[in-house]
Amino acid sequence: MTPHDWYVDNRLAFATRMLEGKEESLFANHLSRCEECRTAVAQLEQDLTWLPMGAAPVPLRPGLTHDLMQGVLRRGRTRWWQWTPALAAAAALVVALAVWTETRREIGGLRSALEARQGRLRATEDSLSAILGAERVLQETVRGPGYKSGGTWSSTICRLRGPARSTACGL
Repeated sequence: MTPHDWYVDNRLAFATRMLEGKEESLFANHLSRCEECRTAVAQLEQDLTWLPMGAAPVPLRPGLTHDLMQGVLRRGRTRWWQWTPALAAAAALVVALAVWTETRREIGGLRSALEARQGRLRATEDSLSAILGAERVLQETVRGPGYKSGGTWSSTICRLRGPARSTACGL
């Protein structure tokens, strides 16, 4: 790489004012001595004039900077709609918590009901196993006062196979 190659590589950077101060002054000094680079940089500047950086900047409307800074720095009241997302999230959390709590309560009730039914099923299975193994089954229904609304009570007595054993099956 020759020293002139650096100038060739940085022509566009010089035309777009992208070189640092020391490099830009070095390049400007080189342009005074090199016709090839001067012509190439002039062509680049002509080609780039249609770009926005070739146009003069548009002046800002008076007071725009002040208005923007006041909008950023002002500690005014918060509008209700600024709280809407946070309130919606809180409401969703409350609803989810309520649904979860109700579901847990319902699961607990169902679990209790299931345990009660399983207990009754085990008692019925015990009674039925005694009846199925009995030689003779006698059933007696007792009616009488003392029960709510004159209710009835049923008793089953089983005589198990074997020498004269009997038991109350409890049905």
